[in-house]
Amino acid sequence: MEGSAQESCTTNSTFDHQITQWENRDALCTLTKLVDSVPVLDTRILESQRLLDRAATLMTEVVPGLREACMMREKLETDYFENMKVKKELYDGTARLEREPRRFRIRWLKTERKKTRVAKWEKKNLFNRENDLSDSDYEKYSTKSDSEGTLWSSDDSES
Repeated sequence: MEGSAQESCTTNSTFDHQITQWENRDALCTLTKLVDSVPVLDTRILESQRLLDRAATLMTEVVPGLREACMMREKLETDYFENMKVKKELYDGTARLEREPRRFRIRWLKTERKKTRVAKWEKKNLFNRENDLSDSDYEKYSTKSDSEGTLWSSDDSES
């Protein structure tokens, strides 16, 4: 009896009622109409569309500011690394020198940097004079370390 039960499950010979193509189509249409007409689903779709529209609006408003911030960061990084290249004592081993040679080297490097900076200022002022622009008073931008050195290079408290 077990064998005949298995046969009847695997074969369609005992299954008299087959679903026709039209019944299948009607069942799918009914299910689709039920799913499509669920009010909760409609409100969620509208809510999702509103959220997406709002997100798009926010992104449109934020992108220019974000682009400007990224460009400013890139410029600052470039300036920072250019300044690091100028300060040779950061990477040439000056910090490993003994105290007096280190102070002498840092003072010398600072005077060299100041000469370069003053030459650049004079060149800029010459350009300004040629184009009938006012000279810039770059001396007000010079710092105490330009003339006297920094604590690291001119600290006389340690002996």
